[in-house]
Amino acid sequence: MRVNFPSQWGLVGLSYWLVFSVVLGYFVYHTVGGENGLLSYFRTKALITDKTEELGLLRNKCDALARNVKLMSSGSLDLDLLEERCMVVLNYCYPGDVVVR
Repeated sequence: MRVNFPSQWGLVGLSYWLVFSVVLGYFVYHTVGGENGLLSYFRTKALITDKTEELGLLRNKCDALARNVKLMSSGSLDLDLLEERCMVVLNYCYPGDVVVR
């Protein structure tokens, strides 16, 4: 039994191998580096991780601001917090206070 190798197939056999190689290369390229490929997947995964951490920080900041708003509402006014905010906003201090900037 004789096995035909691509070198014995002539021009037609070579063109089949060439078309097969180009199609395979096309699919490999788009699997790895295409718009929805593996590299894009890992970039998106890293971006989601970063944005999740940022979301946690923003939620903590939002909770802190909500607590401050609640303390400054008319129902439960915290006089110390009000005094502190007035001093910061109006640039006011008592005589004898030491201001550190």
